[in-house]
Amino acid sequence: MIKTKPAAFVKGNKYAILFLFFTLAGWVISQSKVQLHESAQVAYAFNQQLIEKEHQAEQWMDTLFKQLENNTFHSWINRNSYTIDNWYKDKGLAFYVFKENQLWYWTHNALVLPNDTLWYHANFQNLGNAWSEVRSLKQNNLLLIALIPIKNSYPYENEYLKNTFHPSFKLKCPMSLTVDNSQGKPIYSKEGTYLFSLQNDQTCEHKSKTRLAIFLLLTALIFGLLFIREKFKGQKFSINQFLVFSTVLIVLRALMQIIQQPSFLGTLPVFQPQYFAFSVLFPSLGDLLITISLLVYLLLIFYSKVELVPAKTIPAWQANFTGWIWLLFIAAYAALVHILFYHLLIDSNFHYEAYDILNLSVFSLIGYFILMSLFIGLVLLLDKAANQLKGQVSPARWLQWVIIVLTVVSPILYVSNQKEGLIPTFFFALMIVFWYWIRQKFSPRFGMVIILIALFSAYATYFIRVQNHSKRIEESKVLAVNLAREQDPVAEVIIGEMLQTLHSDSTLIDILQEEWFRFDELIQYLNSNYFTGYLGRYNFQLTLCNPTDSVLLEGTDERWAHCHSFFDTLISKNGTKTAIPGLYHLKNRIGGINYFVETTFYLTSGWEDVTLFLELISKPNFEVLGYPELLLEKPLGLYSSYTDLSFAKYTNNQLVEHSGDYPYALDQPAYLQTNDEFKVFQEQDYDHLLYQTGESAVLVSFPMVKFYNVVISFTYIFLFLLFLVTGLLILGNRFTPIIDFQFNIRNKIVYSLITLLLVSLIIIGGATVFYTYQQYERTQNDLLAEKMQSVLIEIEHKLSNITTLKELEPTYLSSLLVKFSNVFYTDINLYDTNGYLLSTSRNEIFEKKLTSPKMHARAYREMVINKKARVVHKEHIGNLEYYSAYLPFVGANRKLLAYINLPYFTREVVFRQELLRVVVAVINIYAFLIMLGIAIAIYMSNRITEPLRMLQNRINKIDLSKKNERINYKGNDEIAQLVYEYNRMLDALDSSAKLLAKSERELAWREMAQQIAHEIKNPLTPMKLSTQQLERSWVNKDADFEQRLKRFTSNLIEQIDSLSAIASAFSQFAQMPQPRTEKVNLVERLMQSTQLFKECTYVEVDFDFDTHQAIYIKADNERMLQVFNNLIKNAIQAIPPTKQGKVHLKLNQKNDKVLVSIGDNGVGISKEFENNMFQPNFTTKSSGTGLGLAIVKNIVEEFGGSIWFESEYGKGTTFFVSFPVIDTITRIYS
Repeated sequence: MIKTKPAAFVKGNKYAILFLFFTLAGWVISQSKVQLHESAQVAYAFNQQLIEKEHQAEQWMDTLFKQLENNTFHSWINRNSYTIDNWYKDKGLAFYVFKENQLWYWTHNALVLPNDTLWYHANFQNLGNAWSEVRSLKQNNLLLIALIPIKNSYPYENEYLKNTFHPSFKLKCPMSLTVDNSQGKPIYSKEGTYLFSLQNDQTCEHKSKTRLAIFLLLTALIFGLLFIREKFKGQKFSINQFLVFSTVLIVLRALMQIIQQPSFLGTLPVFQPQYFAFSVLFPSLGDLLITISLLVYLLLIFYSKVELVPAKTIPAWQANFTGWIWLLFIAAYAALVHILFYHLLIDSNFHYEAYDILNLSVFSLIGYFILMSLFIGLVLLLDKAANQLKGQVSPARWLQWVIIVLTVVSPILYVSNQKEGLIPTFFFALMIVFWYWIRQKFSPRFGMVIILIALFSAYATYFIRVQNHSKRIEESKVLAVNLAREQDPVAEVIIGEMLQTLHSDSTLIDILQEEWFRFDELIQYLNSNYFTGYLGRYNFQLTLCNPTDSVLLEGTDERWAHCHSFFDTLISKNGTKTAIPGLYHLKNRIGGINYFVETTFYLTSGWEDVTLFLELISKPNFEVLGYPELLLEKPLGLYSSYTDLSFAKYTNNQLVEHSGDYPYALDQPAYLQTNDEFKVFQEQDYDHLLYQTGESAVLVSFPMVKFYNVVISFTYIFLFLLFLVTGLLILGNRFTPIIDFQFNIRNKIVYSLITLLLVSLIIIGGATVFYTYQQYERTQNDLLAEKMQSVLIEIEHKLSNITTLKELEPTYLSSLLVKFSNVFYTDINLYDTNGYLLSTSRNEIFEKKLTSPKMHARAYREMVINKKARVVHKEHIGNLEYYSAYLPFVGANRKLLAYINLPYFTREVVFRQELLRVVVAVINIYAFLIMLGIAIAIYMSNRITEPLRMLQNRINKIDLSKKNERINYKGNDEIAQLVYEYNRMLDALDSSAKLLAKSERELAWREMAQQIAHEIKNPLTPMKLSTQQLERSWVNKDADFEQRLKRFTSNLIEQIDSLSAIASAFSQFAQMPQPRTEKVNLVERLMQSTQLFKECTYVEVDFDFDTHQAIYIKADNERMLQVFNNLIKNAIQAIPPTKQGKVHLKLNQKNDKVLVSIGDNGVGISKEFENNMFQPNFTTKSSGTGLGLAIVKNIVEEFGGSIWFESEYGKGTTFFVSFPVIDTITRIYS
């Protein structure tokens, strides 16, 4: 026995033990300094992968050499083109073939090769955009080099450029790379040469620990909930117990937030305030999620575990007071929901517009989950209130109370300038009234929950639309103010880079160091090399000064002024420092954007030193090719937040700058005539914000959200909430009964239709999206090809007379490409016949070594080797994928001069956004069709099952004691066959009922005759014996004859009384009236029977059921009273007078059955008598006919019920009676 105690303890507390174990494990993992990814093991695995790559590289180099020696290289390349094109991506290998020290062929252009001819002798080096291992093989005049990229090393990182290890290295956790062999774990080549070292990335290590700790703590939470469920299974809480339980959890949550434990949670993005922050209570979205989850959990416990006193059992004034408390509490909770929803929308930097589904973030989904959880809490409160107030507070009175609350709240909202809260208030009032009315008047079904979900979804959709519009207006104000400051953050970034490049530009320095340099040459050089691309939207004015120079000030009073002093004064009066040294923003009174650049060159010859003063002035209404995000180190805030935004700037009523799709007027439009600083209005399906400051005005515009988009948002919110609530209800049923999901024919049809519709729509929608994507790509290819042809025509027109590109000045060729780039709104590259870059309109891409100045290897193979006339394919720079087109350029003598390339990386983001809009539109349509399909499925199932429900109701009303009505169905389908069979069955039942009644009467009378004979025989025997004894006494002239006569007379009268009682009982049995089938409230009959026996002195009769609950069965009121009277009387008679008796009545309803139990603590029934208890002639009492239980059994079974008993001899007996319920009462929440 001692050995089993620990095992029993563990088994009884297994969930608590697991909860403690996983909690402790999660805490230890989060606090420990143990490395989950041992650096030595990671480095060893990495080194093995690298050695395997080295072997592969040598094998491929041997193969390439053989093909080169056999002069089969080109044919072999074409045969293995797919494998070669994927060497870099899949294997992490790039090969380069040199002939006589000239690059002749390459397999990939991602890596930038150094200009040094001996660069390949270093085993490991940084190529500018990647750290790579170098392996080479040389024979005669051939040199093969294999590069194994290890890790990217871009000069900066952004969305597309990430300095990560090559994906072909399967690293469990990213590590940092160093060339210091004294740090980290060294990595060697297969020959044993040191290459570099790997160090553990603590950030990654911390993330791994955090993920593991979160998993352990979530597991602990599940076991904790299971422990609570197991501990309190079947138990109920009092209000005080619930308050103590809630206080403990709330205190634990507060301590968790105050001491910030677990500490690792703070490192997760969802717990960081830059995404959401409201107050000290909710400093992050994660904190709000935890707190709201705890709140809803407590409401669920309150709903399912706390028993409240029914309002019917208390005085009316107390019930009304309780109702008001409930209403005010629910109103306060609804206000909390609304306030939290408001701050979720306003105090977050992610959006909730569901129609733009592909732009919803994980944080958006968490916000929606929080909102849905609050909605579930509201439903729990509403249902709990309706259950307690049922039967005492009518729906009409509840409605009156709600109207009173609205009458008080609405003026307060109006006066306090919170009119936007009026419509949400009415939404909540409608939900509160609707659900209370449903719970009081009808048996609630899941369809009613769907209506409530639709109401809440409508509220959420409306409020999201209103608040998002307000939020966008406020953000537009910030953007308008920034635009009015006339600054260009993109230009500032580029100018900062330009200033660094100027001082290392040897050509510029040579020009400045000439004793007599040509100023025009300097202007042309700056214009051609620096003021192209994005800076092409600026004119510039250059002034050169040494420390002693002066400048001539033009005007009515021309005069000379010291150069440095003049510009210093200009900057101090009109300039504002920027974050970039030497760059100032100038105020511009005539509109546009002005910058001023000051930088000094310290020269070794010519000028001692010279300062360049550059004034940049934006060109009016100038729009050039946009600056790609690929070249920006970080996003530009509000400028890039909205892709559909347009803006315009007016100065002195004239348009000076504009951007976006909206067609602004050149002159001052009528809507600029206002004295307000800000003005919001709508025009041409756009929302506009006007900001006026002095003589300038900024107009920010964005498309209006159409009604279609609002419907789509409602659809997504409704579906999300529907699936969430359904899932939670199904999951909740495993822990506590919440809703009864009946898998009947109607629901089978609904589920089948919904499943069929979902599968069909998903397949068709997926195919549509795929087709749309393919069609869109084909369209883009066609547009790119047309644009390529237009560029080719223009270049041929400009360069039609040249026979070689060497005739052209590089600056001229570059400026020509920039010009065409701005005209055709695409970047242009020009490669020579060997695949080397000749000129480009976007020099920054190559200057920053983001990619190699070589043609893409596949394009080079197709154009040079296979002589294709055009190539259009996808290329990559970092993670940016874009289309790139190639065409050959032929000179005047029909000789191939170069290859024209149009890389569409500048417009790729725009194309991707346009494609996403198309995909989102398709997804939105199918989401709406899914919701519509669900509605149609429900409607169709109702239509299909309506005849079946009619049959069910008719069959349910069949009464053998009267004439049943036939069904008149006019259809000609399967239902008609069922109706025909039903009507035929009724006819057969009528005749069978008559025969059965006759048979039952004959059988009853036979049994009665037998019983009468038996019962009469019992008293006749002692009467006969007494008579014989009296006769003998008379004959014998006994002395005590008179006394014998008196005893005889007394006994005879007693036996005659017994015979009379028997005759009365059989008379009652024979004259039993025909039963009346009616709707019987079983609870009322039980209470009536219980009251009859309440006055019994030595037996306590009590009950355990809700006296205010109505459970109806199909029976006879008087017969039911007879049944329960008989059973209770038998229970009382089974208890000896010497024992304090107890009779306990209990009632339980499960699904469509109700069970009544009547138990006593009497003598019980011995095993030998159990089989005879319901026999008409059997009794265990000293007196009685033995017909009571037989009559009870007949009555119960006559109305479709059943009766049985359980007994333990010496301890008592319990009789059970079960009846079918007329209408199954489905509780939505228990």
